[in-house]
Amino acid sequence: MAQVPAVVAMPFSIQDDLSPTFMYHFYDAIAHGRTLEEALARARQALLPIKQHSWFVPVLYRHVVEGEEGPVALLVGRDEPQEHDHPLSHLGATSTFIGREREIEELTTLIEEAVGGESRRRSRIHHFALTGPAGIGKSELAFEVAHRNIEKFPGGIIGISLQGGKSLGEALLEITHSLHIHSKSMNTSDTGHCERTVLNAFRGLANRDHACLLLLDGFEEIQEHTEVGSWYRFLCSLPEQVVVLLTSRSNPSSVAALEGAACRWYEYPVGKMASQDILKLFVELASGSGLDERIHLSEPNQQAILHEICLLLDGYPLGAQLIFGTARPIHGVIYAPEAATRSLEEVRDELREALPEGMWALLDIAYHRLSPAAQLLLPYLSAFKLPFSHQQIVMLVAPETPASARAVGRLEHEHYLQNNHTTHATNNAETASLGGADIPMELAKNWRAARDELVRSSFIQFDGRVYTIHAQVRHFALEHLQQEERRRVHRVVATYYSSLPQPSPAEWFAAFEHLEDAGEAEDLHKAIHLIVRAAWALSDRGHTSALRSLLQRAETYALSLGDTSGEGQVQYCLGAIFRQLGKYPEALGCLTRSLTLHRAQHERDEEAWALYELARLFREEGHYMQAGQHAEQAIRLFRETNDAKGVAWMQTVLGEVSRGHGYYYDALGHFELALAAFRNLANDEGYPWTLRDRGTVYEALGNYAEALADFEESLRLFNSLGSRYGQAWVLADQSSVYIDLAEFERAKTACNEAMAIFKEQGARRGEAWVLRVLGDLARKEHRYNDAHAYYRQSLALFNDLGDRLDAARALNGLGAISFTESEYPEAKEHFEHARAIAHEQEARQIEERALRGLGDVARGMHQFSEAERYYAEAATIARNLDRLSERYAVLHRQGELYYAQEKYPEALTAWVEALFQDHRIGHPERAEHEARVKQLVMQHHLEDTYTELCRQYGLS
Repeated sequence: MAQVPAVVAMPFSIQDDLSPTFMYHFYDAIAHGRTLEEALARARQALLPIKQHSWFVPVLYRHVVEGEEGPVALLVGRDEPQEHDHPLSHLGATSTFIGREREIEELTTLIEEAVGGESRRRSRIHHFALTGPAGIGKSELAFEVAHRNIEKFPGGIIGISLQGGKSLGEALLEITHSLHIHSKSMNTSDTGHCERTVLNAFRGLANRDHACLLLLDGFEEIQEHTEVGSWYRFLCSLPEQVVVLLTSRSNPSSVAALEGAACRWYEYPVGKMASQDILKLFVELASGSGLDERIHLSEPNQQAILHEICLLLDGYPLGAQLIFGTARPIHGVIYAPEAATRSLEEVRDELREALPEGMWALLDIAYHRLSPAAQLLLPYLSAFKLPFSHQQIVMLVAPETPASARAVGRLEHEHYLQNNHTTHATNNAETASLGGADIPMELAKNWRAARDELVRSSFIQFDGRVYTIHAQVRHFALEHLQQEERRRVHRVVATYYSSLPQPSPAEWFAAFEHLEDAGEAEDLHKAIHLIVRAAWALSDRGHTSALRSLLQRAETYALSLGDTSGEGQVQYCLGAIFRQLGKYPEALGCLTRSLTLHRAQHERDEEAWALYELARLFREEGHYMQAGQHAEQAIRLFRETNDAKGVAWMQTVLGEVSRGHGYYYDALGHFELALAAFRNLANDEGYPWTLRDRGTVYEALGNYAEALADFEESLRLFNSLGSRYGQAWVLADQSSVYIDLAEFERAKTACNEAMAIFKEQGARRGEAWVLRVLGDLARKEHRYNDAHAYYRQSLALFNDLGDRLDAARALNGLGAISFTESEYPEAKEHFEHARAIAHEQEARQIEERALRGLGDVARGMHQFSEAERYYAEAATIARNLDRLSERYAVLHRQGELYYAQEKYPEALTAWVEALFQDHRIGHPERAEHEARVKQLVMQHHLEDTYTELCRQYGLS
């Protein structure tokens, strides 16, 4: 006996039927880490409500060792208070729960209303059903809600698992045990007697205003009709103080109504978990199972794969548990965590092809409980990657009905077959084949009832307008279609999406993926040309990442099929995307390949479009000579092929090249021709882009009112088109005008909005441009440290992109900051670098500003002859540019040079002429300049000279 640490004994014999109750509560407490004293106290407490004819008090006898007189835990040393235990741990509830805060808050509010005082509780619903597809996390959410609201239920929380279709009689015995009802007071063979006994016990608690929670997990397991009716009658007989919370794949209210049960149910649909919560769940589960020690989830490569797995699971927490959790039983089969036996790469690759085995098993059980018609319908509906309507269901499963005939008739005009090499006869043949489906007669007749059953059982969801199917259910159900029928369904849905008047981005992408899933060579050929159409339709509207991914897949198909024309079009679209993203080397490679392929195929119009995109690329890089050469070749080809749209777009490129050279009136001529052509063509996208281009010329010429008018109209048009890229560029241009007008707050707002969009779109050149404008703004506000930082960031981005001319603009900005801070050698270096780039590319405006800066540096270093030479060169370019802003800027600096040499009459002459050229009436810089002139006149008695100059230039 010395080796036995403790014994429970009593001085008298006891009844046999008391032993199980005592043993259950005693060993349950020990299993949860309680001390022996605590476990004994709980077991004694459990015996108190039981009517008994014997008397006993179980006593704990312990072997005490000197120095160890404290209570001894049998299994573990944890000694936490009871309120921290999960009340439903016997159902598999854990203390780990991630996310779902919104759902918990909403369900808590419902429970508070249900258990409120008499005035609040009257007519309140106290029956709640959490519904959703298998594996979505209904049980875990119910357990967590119960745990967080435990204090609201002084009568206790009772949890019953209905797995295996547990009968009402069996469940009642479990409830009696939880309520501590003595088994002798019940006739266990008489379910009606048991039900009355349990109801009386609940009413007794209700009379004392002790609210209870009855949680029933897995109500869909009750399949037998009579048993379902018995359950609903029992649940509807419970007093209002008993809150019923059940989980089920179907809404219980319809069955309750059929059974004549007079109670209302509140259905709470459980949706997908947020991606960030799924990622947190991965970490928590891996930590709990010990897998984190081997997988190293914090490594960047593993993090990237985890994000992919998260996307593939699409909000299903069961998938996370089957991959990273502990071994999990599903209907008698144990599923080990997949990450325990394979790498994350392998898990990800398998998820792309199939569901985790445990999830498949769970869905398979639910699927085989459906009626035959519902089992037939689900695979057809699972073809829809996007929400779908009643009409789309008809199109798939009832092709001979008048409604479906109308749908197919509309598809006769579908576009994805109408490329340059496909005949109208092919279109008609393809469209006609859509109606020739071999649909089971039972499904064609009974699909409505089958659809309703699928909604009730949570295989599909209905929001009052459209139906949706979770991705995991889709993958599972599509496997139940024969391969040829699956291909037919994919083709029908692809045709539907691509034939819409204006497909959304999601519809374009879904159509492409449906053709991929159909998988035949002709399907892939159509997919290539469809995604090219999509790239044209979605140009400048974002979605570049998704488009790039799908185009790269289309490139693979074009190469495998030998579709040279398709490959050339795909390369063109990829080149345009890379240009927008500022990835100029990649863009050049794709566009050069596209040009080569189309020339080899003698596709003149396609060749012209490749030249157009190359011209835009060279123009953005600042290679104006190459841009002009490509533009001239392209416009000649467009005219030969009678492509008016192409000619109009080339006019915009030629205008942009002229603007870059500083030939502003030539640029205006090109833009006016383009605007007229786009108006005649009713081209939605070309018109706002050209308006924006014309606005930039007006801004360069100092015509700010006209510039802002063009910017406002182009921004309105871009907003209506949904062109985020266009919106961002107009906002960036507006900010430059606001800086010129000294409206700094408006400039800052426009810059911030533009930057947010450029970052969202991944447009690095746009980001660099806005950083340079922010540098100009900070310099105007005398925040020189900020300006220096902005210019540096801008320069780094432009250099990384290979955009030399815009880098020269940033260098001019850095030179201006260095000059202001009297860092003359550094300023000179920046200006000389900018001048060299601008001179090489014939960018006269940028060169003029660099010359002005070099003149400032020479003046600051008292090298007056050098300064005079630089200013003279700048003045010549300014006159040729015919830009008032450049002319008065040079004149102002020449006046400063004369003033530094004490040539005051010459300084006055230069400054008065500068005022004459400066049309910014009321502008702070002009007002400051006027004050400087007056001061000069007064200090050096130049009144007569000033009067004559004012008369000469017409100044008051």
